[in-house]
Amino acid sequence: MKIYNPPISQTIEILDFIFICQKKKKDITVENIISFFRKTRSYMLRTINFLIDFNIISNDLGILKLNDNDYSLLENNELTIEILLKKKIVTIQPFIEYVSLLKEKQNKTKISELVKFLYNIEESASVIIKTFDSWIKFCEIDLEPFVYKIKFIEKLQESLTNRLLANLFLKEFFDENYRLISQQVIEDLLDAILLIKHRTLDALTDAGRALEDFLRIDLVGTSIDLSSCSGIGQISQRMNGRGFETIYPKKLNNIVSALGNIRSMGDAHGTDMNIGLRWSVSEEYTMNYILSVISVINSYITYREKRLLII
Repeated sequence: MKIYNPPISQTIEILDFIFICQKKKKDITVENIISFFRKTRSYMLRTINFLIDFNIISNDLGILKLNDNDYSLLENNELTIEILLKKKIVTIQPFIEYVSLLKEKQNKTKISELVKFLYNIEESASVIIKTFDSWIKFCEIDLEPFVYKIKFIEKLQESLTNRLLANLFLKEFFDENYRLISQQVIEDLLDAILLIKHRTLDALTDAGRALEDFLRIDLVGTSIDLSSCSGIGQISQRMNGRGFETIYPKKLNNIVSALGNIRSMGDAHGTDMNIGLRWSVSEEYTMNYILSVISVINSYITYREKRLLII
């Protein structure tokens, strides 16, 4: 892995340029950016490669663009370029590892050397420190240690700094299993946690989507054909079906089925089809649901990797 440390101001300018051009339906290439900003190629490539490698923008057959969701949020003024960049930085795994260890007041040089080893980073430990420290300053991250308890989730607000804290919470909860979970699932869990106090139904939906994606992508893969399954309930039934019932614990699969029913209370399925009323879900129940999803994901991975039953 390569770690880049492009100037933040330059990075924001390039993102803004790409967004404006995308809004005007103008295709943008690397050469366009280098030509427009009139800086040296090596200087510009440092920023462009940072944006591409960490999935802040995509390079589709030479055309650089923001993903559809980020573009939509920017277009609707639901976030700014600066906040988008912060949001992306606080999901970069080696950076999360670095901040997590810093919060434990460990030696900075030893931390950077460990992160370098764990993630096969090309750059020296000193470059890692310089880069990640600049990101900490940019993202305004508080390095005071905190306790990972249920009460911690209650204090989360929908802000970028807390998004990193939420990610650290997940990392602490999953421990070594964290690396075995796809970024897509982690992102949905983060969204769910940060919506607990604001939009409980949306939080249920995001957590349910995280569970479904985990089952399809991270857990089952090609070992069980889930192509005909629609939703968590059908996936659970399939995993308990003939020929598959011994792959994963039936009781764990049944918990998944129950979580699928709860998910349907959220915006995923709207009004209750039998009663005709919409569910109202409390913060406490939403929090418990999200923690249950996290626990089930952790249980499946632990069983697959170590043949241990935990919940």
